[in-house]
Amino acid sequence: MECPKCGYEQPEGLKECQRCGIIFQKWLDRQNRPSATAPIPPTIYVHSKTEESSGGSLKIVKILIAVTIIGGIWWSWNKDETTWRELKPEGKGFSVLLQGTPKESENFYQEGLVSVAMLIYTSEPHFGFTGVVYAALVGDISYPNFMTFDEDKGYEGGLQALMKKLPNSKLASQARIKVAGYHGREFVISCSKGLVTSRMLKKGDRIYLLMMLHPENKNYSSQKDKFFGSFNLLKN
Repeated sequence: MECPKCGYEQPEGLKECQRCGIIFQKWLDRQNRPSATAPIPPTIYVHSKTEESSGGSLKIVKILIAVTIIGGIWWSWNKDETTWRELKPEGKGFSVLLQGTPKESENFYQEGLVSVAMLIYTSEPHFGFTGVVYAALVGDISYPNFMTFDEDKGYEGGLQALMKKLPNSKLASQARIKVAGYHGREFVISCSKGLVTSRMLKKGDRIYLLMMLHPENKNYSSQKDKFFGSFNLLKN
């Protein structure tokens, strides 16, 4: 049966409502009796503030947990991508620090009788979102015995090959450098992707190239000094 006041469904034969407590017969007698007073309005049941507060608190807790998890993942990824790691390829005679996780690739270049077998290590912290790229290249040069290597022409050829790879490139400056007694060159190149600083160095029949690309409108002097300053020539 249904309570005539609150509408609560309950077993037949009861005299009182199990929810609102009215006595059914008295309620019906009062409703049927002529009266000048207005009828008693039905009882409206709503959720208590405690229940609403409990539900809201649960949502807040879930949001906080989600934010904590996402923040932890981002912090771990950010820390990993800004960590400096030593790159020291076996048998290649050098070591250098790279920021982020380096990737290795191979390339082969030939110009006439001269060929260069290259290993290239690149790193783009934060998946390249910052626009910073580090690169370290080691190449083994092969040429006939009757030929001699002209350093000035060799470095100029390396510069031209690098500039071909950079869109809208322009040489900003160049200078002679010396590392562990070996002479080399430093080139600064501007291009549509930013500013490139590159250092080339030859030791025997092996050439080394370090390169850093970064946006032109930001100062990356500390990262640049750490990257180039960490380069070491090792005994094979």
